[in-house]
Amino acid sequence: MKQTITKLYRSFKDKQGNPLKTKDGRPYERVAIKTQEYGDKFISGFGSDYNNNWKIGDTIDIKIEPKGEYLNFSKIDRIDELEARIEALENRNLNIGVNLRGANLRDYNPEMIEKDRLNNPENNPEFENQEENEFPF
Repeated sequence: MKQTITKLYRSFKDKQGNPLKTKDGRPYERVAIKTQEYGDKFISGFGSDYNNNWKIGDTIDIKIEPKGEYLNFSKIDRIDELEARIEALENRNLNIGVNLRGANLRDYNPEMIEKDRLNNPENNPEFENQEENEFPF
């Protein structure tokens, strides 16, 4: 989901000034952002190479998930990204099919269908005995 950063906060320490550490003792960086799309709500995540160069004003593509009363961000998984693109293409194709079917039903004209049918050499007796080199195209 595309987001535009309006505020960015990074820290290796908690509110008491203690270093942030995982359960197994590894240090980590906390990153919190506010975006135009989410207004005053902070969205939290972990520091990484992926978000190391973010700055205010950047438009980023992240996955946002609610976790209780908080919002967390993570890097979009390539598989999730491809699934979303495939779903968008499928929806677009469905809409094209619906629009075409609707247009065919509204614009149904038996004379035009017959004319199209006769313009096809397989359906028109006039074309039956002509050689390929006699066609102007």
